[in-house]
Amino acid sequence: MSHYYVGEIPRDQRPSDGVVLDFDSGEESLDRMLDRKASILSKNEGFSYKDMTPVQRVFLTHYWCPICKLLPLYALDLRHRNKVRCGKCRNVISFPGKGKYGKIKKKLAFLLWQERKGGEDVQR
Repeated sequence: MSHYYVGEIPRDQRPSDGVVLDFDSGEESLDRMLDRKASILSKNEGFSYKDMTPVQRVFLTHYWCPICKLLPLYALDLRHRNKVRCGKCRNVISFPGKGKYGKIKKKLAFLLWQERKGGEDVQR
């Protein structure tokens, strides 16, 4: 015979072991990959990624979609170089190579795309 009340959820009486997080899965998270690639690329371009303010880092590592708003560069769909699309809503976005971080941002986006897609080339 059951000994719980109506609406009560029966729970296991054993103590919980807690949540186990596996950080050694071998795969790097996309955010860490983005930070690592941005740091390497900025060092090659002659400035320090770590010395940048948080706002400057966001401008370097994110893009603006008019529908989805601010998204990280790894969410871009770069199958066609001239028609860059938002990876979330598939809307064509403007992705200019101008501005303070434009050229570096574009290089970073293509580096991330190639690493995620296993060397798949971008079509013109």
